[in-house]
Amino acid sequence: MDTKKAIVLGADNNYRDKLETTIKSICYHNRDLKFYIFNEDIPKEWFYLMEKRLGQMNCEILNIEIDAEKVKHFSTPDTHIKYMTYFRYFIAEFVKEDRALYLDCDMVVHGNINPLFQKDFEEKYIIAVPDGWYKNIFNAGMMMVNVHKWKTDNICQNLLELTAEKHQEVYGDQGVLNLLFENKWKKVSPHYNFMVGLDTLAYWAQKPEWFLNSWDGNYKPAIIHFEGKDKPWNDSLKTRYRELWWFYNGLDWQTILSQVDSKPTMFSEIASVCLFHTAIFTDTQDLEHIEYLVESLSNVHFHIFAHSYFGPRVQVLNRFLNVSLYPNYTPYQSQEILSKLDFYLDINHNQEIDNIISKVHDISKPIFAFENTSHDTNNRSQILPSTEPKEMVKVIKQFLGE
Repeated sequence: MDTKKAIVLGADNNYRDKLETTIKSICYHNRDLKFYIFNEDIPKEWFYLMEKRLGQMNCEILNIEIDAEKVKHFSTPDTHIKYMTYFRYFIAEFVKEDRALYLDCDMVVHGNINPLFQKDFEEKYIIAVPDGWYKNIFNAGMMMVNVHKWKTDNICQNLLELTAEKHQEVYGDQGVLNLLFENKWKKVSPHYNFMVGLDTLAYWAQKPEWFLNSWDGNYKPAIIHFEGKDKPWNDSLKTRYRELWWFYNGLDWQTILSQVDSKPTMFSEIASVCLFHTAIFTDTQDLEHIEYLVESLSNVHFHIFAHSYFGPRVQVLNRFLNVSLYPNYTPYQSQEILSKLDFYLDINHNQEIDNIISKVHDISKPIFAFENTSHDTNNRSQILPSTEPKEMVKVIKQFLGE
């Protein structure tokens, strides 16, 4: 008897690396799966490769070619959303199992999904998580689909007809799905669709509930959804769990297939990253000897924060692999870095930002400053002459034990 759990994913060939990252994340924590890949242009050679890999985990993969002409004319609510999002309408037309888990390809699975497959539909069409912005509707990025009920009630045709009528009035296919399934969907915990990606917007909109459960950095949801335009594969550093996406993206299939207990769990275990972390909070481009420090302390990652966009003299630092820039940062970003800080660099001219000196003292981390940049009114920092940047490097290396 075939007991494989059905997973539905949709993508085009340009999104194939994101699709594979999602598949990697699922397979890292789960086995006995049947992947239905809804697409119109993914090469068969990719499926041959995936079939070989997945077969070793008692998984299979199916190439489901969708006639895109049926949905291409429907509008989408934003430029980063493509017409392929409508492919999920056809789930009941191709999936043989009575239930299937649909996932967007801007998601990673970070745990066991078996509990989702065991939930009772209670005669509902889907099981989903309330949207992060509007709690009375569901987010369609994760749906446990009652395939049997969709088939019985001809849901595919109903969705196509409703979309033809309403697609310019609602938020794309998610809006249509919510119209058709109003009061006909079952809620499940955000643990199974933990939404990030709109963090900056949520912060400025004063929606602290958006960050629920992630304040201390220890929360580990089963499924993480990188909503919005700030995807983890873009250059922007605004998204929580960014390194987790890159962890799954960077995993080789041999590691995923391995049965050993000591498999890696963090990005730092599979990538070349700095051993130490420092931070600079600034409202100016004037950072004393910054390039010299960055180049001389190559084993230190420099995290530079500002409440605005950076000027060209700071932006140019982005060329260094040990520099990360955080324009228009949120408290959640700064807290994440402060939690792993080894020391603070008080080298910005102008004023102190966000009472950072006291915050660093509160976590008992040392502060190194030049005499012309120090903001420490309590004289607890280690201050060096601005004419001696080499001495600053020497002192920091001694502190780090290098």
